[in-house]
Amino acid sequence: MTTPKRWAGSVDPHFTEEDKENDVVIVVENKRLYTNTRILANESNVFAKLVFESRRKHGLYEIQLNKKYTEIIDLLSYLHPKVKIKLNDRTSMRLIPLAEEYEIRRLRDDCEDYLINSLKLKINKSRTFFSREKDTTSDYAFRCLKIAEKHSLTPLLSQCIKAYSSPRVSLRDLRSSEVSASVKARIYEKRLDLCSREMANMKRELDKIRQEKLDLKYQLEHIPELDGT
Repeated sequence: MTTPKRWAGSVDPHFTEEDKENDVVIVVENKRLYTNTRILANESNVFAKLVFESRRKHGLYEIQLNKKYTEIIDLLSYLHPKVKIKLNDRTSMRLIPLAEEYEIRRLRDDCEDYLINSLKLKINKSRTFFSREKDTTSDYAFRCLKIAEKHSLTPLLSQCIKAYSSPRVSLRDLRSSEVSASVKARIYEKRLDLCSREMANMKRELDKIRQEKLDLKYQLEHIPELDGT
């Protein structure tokens, strides 16, 4: 039977109830979340070290984390084989820093793939130049760009630069110091290259129209005169 996917933010009973499979408790924001050391250690060397350095209390290892409760719930839901989390824009963006901190490569890759596909979808849907739609897409692209550069997500960064080559994405946010000069330069170069190619295409179309106009004029000037006799 397929385990139903859980929306981010809700708490699965696997983490709130003690059972024989759980041998570690994570304390975050004064709340206790129960899980299994093997689940943590198999995915993360950092968690394995935290478990090794922790002390047993009443038969359980106890790990104190200075994190947000909802973020740790989403992280544990991703790691637990019996719990399925449904990634979305917000969840992917907030789990990437945790994936990096705890060295969980699979989580990092999954979140990055989600953001890449989501950004592609938003760019493709943003086919009009209505300000609200353009602003929403631009804001999303900028958020992805900051995450990609901060966490060295090369595929996502490449997709962001590609997105910024589209006139559907505003360049106004690039004034921010949160984006490096080298990335800004790549974006401006990509946008300039696109504009140059579009101008070249427009020139070819204009040249074609001019030639058609000249051909038509020539044909009109050389229409044989009808013999009226």
